[in-house]
Amino acid sequence: IGGNHFAGSFKIDWLAAYSRASESSDQERIGEFKSEYTVRNDISSSRYPFIAAIDEADFNDLNGFLYDEVTEENLFNREEDYNLVANLEFPANLNTNLEGTFKTGLKTRFKNKVRDNDFLVFDLSDQFPTLAQVPTVDYSDPNFLAGSRYQLGLLPTADWLSDLVLQSGDLVPSEFLGQNYEVEENVYATYFQLNQQLSAKWELLTGIRAEHTKTKATANQIIDEETPAGMITEKADYTNIMPGIHLKYNPSARSVWRFSWSNTLARPNYVDLVPTLDIIFEDREIFSGNPDLQAVRSMNFDLAYEYYFKSIGIVSTGIFFKRIRDFIYTFKGITVDDTFGPGTANFDLFEPLNGDSASLFGIEFAFSKRFDQKNGILNHFILDTNYTYLNSTANGIRNEDGIERENLDLPRTAEHSFNISLAYEKSRFLARLSANFSGAYLDEIGRNSFEDIYYDEQFFLDLNTSFRIHTNWTVYAVLNNITNRPLRLYQGNKSLTNQVEFYDRKLTFGLKYDLFKKESSKKD
Repeated sequence: IGGNHFAGSFKIDWLAAYSRASESSDQERIGEFKSEYTVRNDISSSRYPFIAAIDEADFNDLNGFLYDEVTEENLFNREEDYNLVANLEFPANLNTNLEGTFKTGLKTRFKNKVRDNDFLVFDLSDQFPTLAQVPTVDYSDPNFLAGSRYQLGLLPTADWLSDLVLQSGDLVPSEFLGQNYEVEENVYATYFQLNQQLSAKWELLTGIRAEHTKTKATANQIIDEETPAGMITEKADYTNIMPGIHLKYNPSARSVWRFSWSNTLARPNYVDLVPTLDIIFEDREIFSGNPDLQAVRSMNFDLAYEYYFKSIGIVSTGIFFKRIRDFIYTFKGITVDDTFGPGTANFDLFEPLNGDSASLFGIEFAFSKRFDQKNGILNHFILDTNYTYLNSTANGIRNEDGIERENLDLPRTAEHSFNISLAYEKSRFLARLSANFSGAYLDEIGRNSFEDIYYDEQFFLDLNTSFRIHTNWTVYAVLNNITNRPLRLYQGNKSLTNQVEFYDRKLTFGLKYDLFKKESSKKD
């Protein structure tokens, strides 16, 4: 609910909003049968490694797969968000001959997130001692996208698992104690802003924003993976002052220069603030929260130029620089003793930490043009393209020995990326071919360069077409991922596959009816 009000030369707007989102998943089940047999590890192709049983009979012998466990997980997440906003705006002409406005406002946001899961295990070994007593289905697919040699074989049917009547399950605290939490985040903000026309060609937008953030995170305090010792609550509060200056210069009616200096803030993810541990003995891994995480702060400088064509179109270019403090990364190390409970020495430890500082320099270019009759054969074509170059450095990322890693890029920043689309639009018909490219980038930081995980480069090609058969009726078709590009991550070296996901091409077509469109008086 909100409103806009005018009182003389004063303008007031306000907004009150509440939202609630929840997700629940009951009786999420997994059934496991295990066997032991000798395998061959074929890494002749490091991009597509392959593991298979030396003796196919071992893999296909259902009596050799013994019952291990059936588990059931119940998941519940809830997030509530309250927002209150009020703004006041009035004329504030520093120069009586030129327009100017002054604006100030207040904003509060109260956010609460809860996660409450449980996990049970059931012993059904007397009913289903081996996989031979269970209805199975062959999930093998000779046309499997990853390759015909990657065959899944026989697995229990989904109906068998879902139809099981499970009773007297045993809770497994290690599977959910470390994952349940409640986080509250309250933000109180105010700002002052001046927008002033300095001359016929110069315009100033400047101001300052102050935000005070309070967080409270509550979770289970765990002695070892099975034993809770009550609840633990951690609180934090911090204040950030963020000034900014934006200048716009119009040397002509169709060109614009823009310069800005700004300061911005990014708060930690809620789950990273939780003061708890998630110990997975089977995988020898420990995931730790960090309630002492600091918010990420960035000082930004931007310079851009835009030129507008006489006909529809624009060309723009810009450079930018960001100085980032306390960026967040996931530390990966190895425990040296049993600090986290008996038997936790030599476990992989994952913990979100603040790095020291990072810098990001970029150049961007964009061109958009709708060609008309003056352009001959290009008539009715529309070209849109943009390119971005990024160069980044990150300082303060350390390994388990406390030694700082060197020559690391800021995670999740690709050096090169571009988008280009060519469309043809005439009368009722529209067709657009789009290409999108993103270079490889560091996704997960390991203990050393060999263990670093990279998101491989991506190139996608999509085609969109539509034809309006009547004022309100349009038939359309969309073909995505024409090149059948998989999602791929690699470890250390580009040839070493860490993970590959195949999605194939996707064709969508349909008929659309516009309820409110009216016949134009102008003919196509």
